[in-house]
Amino acid sequence: RVTQNESRIPIYASASGGMTRIVDEDPKEYLVVRSTLGLRTGDRGIYVVGDSMINAGIADGSVVFFRKIQEVKDNDIVVARVEDGVTVKRYGRQGRKVILRPENPLHEPIVVDPAVDSFEVIGKVISVVKNYGKEAGQKGKKQK
Repeated sequence: RVTQNESRIPIYASASGGMTRIVDEDPKEYLVVRSTLGLRTGDRGIYVVGDSMINAGIADGSVVFFRKIQEVKDNDIVVARVEDGVTVKRYGRQGRKVILRPENPLHEPIVVDPAVDSFEVIGKVISVVKNYGKEAGQKGKKQK
């Protein structure tokens, strides 16, 4: 039975490691706060789909845990909302524009003009957990 508990961290459906992907508003599951992961009450988690952040150690099926912060610095890895989707990327600025850079040379950066585009940094990634038993792309599928 699931009850509301302030010491649980909600984990949401997939965020894209590549192009942005719409994420459900309701948590998919919860993780009890464990200090060994550097997590605390108020943090959030989200599953990653795709390989655009593979060189940062964030693979398809990973769960990234993030914290809402007031200020984002260049080179921080963030969870960001762009238009109707959510993505995980390395944050940077170039003049007025925000550059969301992948950590895989096969993917292109996402360039955002906050004055025009619907954009928000949801939080800074603070921890990554790789789930070797469940790849995001294999959920619900029988393996052969």
